[in-house]
Amino acid sequence: MASELAREMAAAARRSVLEVEDAFDAEMFASWLVSTWNLGPGALIDTDPEEKIGLRVVAALEHAGDARALAALRAIEAVGSDLVAPASGRAADLLVGAGVAEPAWRDDLGAASGLRALIMRDTVFDDAANVIVEFERPGNQPYVVTVLIDHNLGGIAKDFIVGSTLAELKEAIARVPEEAAGTSELRFEEIGLAEAAARCREALWRTEHTLEAPVSDDFKPQLAAVAAHVRALPDDGETYEPEEVPDSERQAAFDGFLASPEAKPFRDRDDAADLAMLAVDYCADHLEGEGRPLRWSPVVVELFMTWFLPRKVVREPEFFERAVPELLPAWVRYTGRARRIPEAAIEEAAAAVPAFRGEMLALVGDESAWGPGKALAAAAQDAEVDLTDQAALDAFIDDYNSGLAA
Repeated sequence: MASELAREMAAAARRSVLEVEDAFDAEMFASWLVSTWNLGPGALIDTDPEEKIGLRVVAALEHAGDARALAALRAIEAVGSDLVAPASGRAADLLVGAGVAEPAWRDDLGAASGLRALIMRDTVFDDAANVIVEFERPGNQPYVVTVLIDHNLGGIAKDFIVGSTLAELKEAIARVPEEAAGTSELRFEEIGLAEAAARCREALWRTEHTLEAPVSDDFKPQLAAVAAHVRALPDDGETYEPEEVPDSERQAAFDGFLASPEAKPFRDRDDAADLAMLAVDYCADHLEGEGRPLRWSPVVVELFMTWFLPRKVVREPEFFERAVPELLPAWVRYTGRARRIPEAAIEEAAAAVPAFRGEMLALVGDESAWGPGKALAAAAQDAEVDLTDQAALDAFIDDYNSGLAA
């Protein structure tokens, strides 16, 4: 079955490679080809598709033995994995030794070098950052490879833009209608090539290690080519890791809210402090981007209400039914004012609270949506376990886990 599938893939590759005109086209073609056997980020499989399918495709191309097969092999060699690329190169060398002519663009494969790098972000909500690297290749105009890094989903790489010039990219952004751009205020900032490489490597690693990462439709077919471009950038050992939010900043945000005009109507309520601390810790521990723990956007509100609270937080039903809808808009307005973002943006984020109330309440009541930690805490609460008694808690956890294993 695998061998037959590999032969079909090799035949399709030999047909498609006829449309390749230059080295850039070849790398994008090979990136698509590699994606057809790679199950992608976060996939849980019993066998290695590179070994099961990829090496068989290489073998089928070698067996075909013609110029089209050689072109496909050279393209795979340029962007393939550490397993498949060397095998493809060896197979290509054998065909050349047998007299098959190299493709005209062979020497330009892997020849792209970075010229400059920028980071583009929205200074209002900062839900994502676009790392933009301009590349040049001999005899061709410069082009950009852009990696979109999602600050609300653990810093994963979520989308790519490959092939446009920097001027075209900026022009396309400038043409976005005002109503579509909303309250966004985009800022471009020059960064070093090594920093751009570190940011992209980290984001791509996070996507790879995220189960069912919510990436764009074009992500997988372009991944191998983008990764090859990132590898071509300077690597001075620099790593990128977002700074942790210190306890002092968390406390300052918490205290600032309780002393704020927005919190004044709720100052005598215990649930105001409770919600504020949950909001602070969620933003500090689960998000990236500038301004944490005060960076609240409509998307952050949505994730807090429909993912974090239902999955992680154990409270009485009244907390979700009353406290969250009443207090969260005050928190969002306080954070927006503290960050000095436009009033329209503040209200846009605050308006997300009533919009997601119904979905939040439905998920809170759905035990299948709870995370394992919340399920355990809820079971301990139902069993009236004293959570301050470590021995009692340990005994309950042992019994709980035994019940799950039974």
